[in-house]
Formats: sequence, C-alpha cells, structure tokens
Amino acid sequence: MNGWNGLLACAVCLTVGVVFGIGFALARPGLLRRVAKKLGLPDGNQRWFYEQTVAFHRRMDDCVPDQAVLFIGDSFIQGLCVTEVAAKAINYGIGGDTTEGLLARLPHYPSLNRARAVVVSVGENDLRKGRTPADISLSYGRILARLPEKVSVFFCSLTPCTKAMASPLNDAALSLNPILRQLCASRPNCHFVDLNEALCGSDGFLPAHYAESDGAHLNARGNRVCIEKLRASLGEHASAN
Repeated sequence: MNGWNGLLACAVCLTVGVVFGIGFALARPGLLRRVAKKLGLPDGNQRWFYEQTVAFHRRMDDCVPDQAVLFIGDSFIQGLCVTEVAAKAINYGIGGDTTEGLLARLPHYPSLNRARAVVVSVGENDLRKGRTPADISLSYGRILARLPEKVSVFFCSLTPCTKAMASPLNDAALSLNPILRQLCASRPNCHFVDLNEALCGSDGFLPAHYAESDGAHLNARGNRVCIEKLRASLGEHASAN
C-alpha cells in the first residue's frame, strides 16, 4: 500500500510540475527565451516565426508586380514603411535574419528578375553572432552575385547604436560600412546608401532621439530619416524602365 501511495504522490507531483511549467511558459515566454539564449539553446519560437514568414513570402511573390522595388533584410527592413520610399514596394524583411539566411531565401523570390530595384540591409545579427566584418563581406559578395545584373541594387549602411549601449557592435558595424561601400563599387548598378550621414552623431553614436528604448533599433523619427535618404537614392539611380 505504501508503494502505491508513493507512486500516487509521484504522479501528483509530476502533474503539478507539468501544469506549472506550461502555465509559466505561457505567462512568461520572454523570460524562458532569455534563459534559453543564455544557455546557448536554439530558439524554437524564432525558427518557427522565420519559416512561417518565408512561407508567406513565397505565397505572395508570384503576385508581385513587374518593376517593383524589393526590400530584403532584417528587422530594419521589416520595421520600415517601404511604401513611403517607392511605389510598388515589397517588404521582405525578417527580424533576426543574417546574411546567410538572406542568401538562402533569395531563390524563393523569382520576382527579383522582374524588379526595378532591390534594397538590402542586413548584417547586424551576424555581428551579434560573433562574425567579423570581413566574414560578413564575403556573404554580401555572394548575395550580390545572386542578384540579377539588370536590377539596380542598393546596400544600406549599418546604423550605429546609442552611446548608452556602449557596445563593441557599434565599432564593428561602422567598420563594416566602408567594406560594403567598396564591394558595391565593384559592380555596375550597385549603390551604397550611407544612412549614417544623417543618423550618426559627432561622437560616432546614434542620437537618443532617433532610437527605440533598446538603443539599437530606430524609432519613427529615425526611420523617417532613412525613408528620405532611400527615396532620394532610388529616385536618382533607379528610374523605371
């Protein structure tokens, strides 16, 4: 009898633990994700989100009109109101994406062959994963080689973070930009858009009035600056055929 009582007690404890774990996960998913990140565990939610977003992109790509402007990249692109930059603008940004991730999903966008231009902004998450500017530039070179030669290409500079972050990522991002400019200059019809001319303060950091509370992402005011810069660059170098 004592044995059965022990098994029953274990079953009850297990059930309570499972229920508590599920409830905690539902109530505090962000905390669990941060713990998993610190432990170096893969983020299943991020992977699911990424795959679903690519699937949505694939469904819509056949409906993209000719002479569209495709915006491809990470959270900078995803959070940008691209229709303010150009007519027939398509947003293919995915938060958290890397240069290798972008390279892998390019084949899913046949509309690139019918596009007027493609705007690329990616690389910060590569730096966060420990890749060097030199490594990232190699991935950028492969991206450039995959894009149709007849399409105008625009590489956006990586934007700085605020001084409050004081992150080594800031120096790495700013050191990558000249490399991207030089790479873009190696191919006709590729244009480097230096967003930092307006966004970077005299101290080399992003002014707080352009930043979200995390100090890395641009707020609406910062995005407006980028929209104006991109609109001017596309207007100058990517007239409709």
